[in-house]
Amino acid sequence: MPLPAALPGQRVVLVMAEFFAPAWKAGGTTAAITNLQRYFASDDSLFFYIFCKARDMDNRLVIPKDKVNSWLPLPNGAIFYAEPPCLTATMVRTIIEQTCPEVVYINGLFSKVFALHPLMALRLHPRIKRVLASHGMLHESALQIKPWKKKLYLGFLQRLGCFTGVQWQATDEQEFKDVKRFAGRDAQVKLVPNIPKTPQFLAADAAKKPQSLKLVFLSLISEKKNLLYALECLQQWSKPVQFDIYGPLKNAMYWKECEAFIATLPAHIQVNYGGEVSPVAVQQTFRQYDALLLPTTGENFGYAIFECLSVGRPVVISDQTPWRQLTEKKAGFDLPLEEPQTFIDALEHLWQMDEHHFDEWRQGAFALATGYLAQHDYSAAYKQLFFNH
Repeated sequence: MPLPAALPGQRVVLVMAEFFAPAWKAGGTTAAITNLQRYFASDDSLFFYIFCKARDMDNRLVIPKDKVNSWLPLPNGAIFYAEPPCLTATMVRTIIEQTCPEVVYINGLFSKVFALHPLMALRLHPRIKRVLASHGMLHESALQIKPWKKKLYLGFLQRLGCFTGVQWQATDEQEFKDVKRFAGRDAQVKLVPNIPKTPQFLAADAAKKPQSLKLVFLSLISEKKNLLYALECLQQWSKPVQFDIYGPLKNAMYWKECEAFIATLPAHIQVNYGGEVSPVAVQQTFRQYDALLLPTTGENFGYAIFECLSVGRPVVISDQTPWRQLTEKKAGFDLPLEEPQTFIDALEHLWQMDEHHFDEWRQGAFALATGYLAQHDYSAAYKQLFFNH
């Protein structure tokens, strides 16, 4: 279909994102953009154009083939699911010129089509505001993966002036510091949190029996999410436990390493891989377990963490996320990765809990998630991010 036009008075935002729903396997970045568009779906003051791939991270086509490379309507805008030959610098320039946006919202740093090309093209359009969300990609743990390649790439963009005048988005205090460390003290950085799903009301669940524990790992299976570390902690624990793993295999070699380690675990540690879980089933999946075990090396938000809390389940995570001081809130544990014994102690604490004690932690987790949503005015925050200079 031809390019849909914004109505008079609507402010136009062009979103550059490698993946968008129904894609979901790339994790938090996709969730952030999908949730943003859905949140503003009924806001008549904004009009979103979204330019993304027609495929998910596993190269699976996410829409019918006859719908690719054309504009499709959204409740408050339009979306273009691109396939070759539309994944080019020329097409990116064309999209910018056709949509006439007030703002271009670039998500991520390391995509040639959805970060490099728009940053390069926008040097010729100084009146268009550029908002850049790094989505945790400047965290030290993220930069340690293929470090020289990333250093050369980012240095190349800096030398070309692609970051000059950019409005950065940070979603938590740590990311704010990460961006400032990379872009300099004078960089324009606004702290605007991601928009998560709505928490589900607590309902009757299976009782938590003392001296039992059902753990879940639900995330991308990659070095950053630190599944092998979780398995190593369980190896040192002497109590029977069920540990189910879900998530896309982002790094096949890393998963093979995890599988080899699983084969060495003692019989009282029961580990199963349950495959991938679609976004609509994540919260219901968490309800089947007692707690999330996710010793991630770094998150700027952590959608899996929030969604676990949002159904009233505590989390056992590292201290490298925005979710801190969990124990005093009876919502879980945020622990130092250099002290694996603290993870074992946390699991022991949960394992010993009876139904009454565990219900206090269910309530604490749910209260933390609902409280997080209540304290943010997302509409005002994002409009300020996009339009206030």
